Amino acid sequence: MTIAKAKNTRIIRSPISFSVGNLTPHGRKRVPNEPHLGAKRSPQRKTQCLSAQAGLADRIAEYQPAAIVTLLLSIKEIVEAAAIAAGSSAARYAVPFPGMGQQTRFRDEMARIIPMLPKIG
Repeated sequence: MTIAKAKNTRIIRSPISFSVGNLTPHGRKRVPNEPHLGAKRSPQRKTQCLSAQAGLADRIAEYQPAAIVTLLLSIKEIVEAAAIAAGSSAARYAVPFPGMGQQTRFRDEMARIIPMLPKIG
């Protein structure tokens, strides 16, 4: 999950680690049994995502964002629940992760929501 970065904004990154194939986004070797984008949705992955919800809620409460954009549809409900738990009134949006053939859908959804995002400064 990321909040789009503009002037005077923060990016909130979920502590959930995603990787593709055998390498993580930072070029490190993937840890065996770590969930990755090519994996089927597993109970372990869902558990990891759910366990990150409380920490995400804490960061949302601390940062008080004006908008939250979830960049992975499968965690939309977790991000929504974290925002509610944080008492956030931020506008919330969700778009597909821009990989694995979803780049056009991602681009189309971002083009649709960017005009609705709050302007800062």
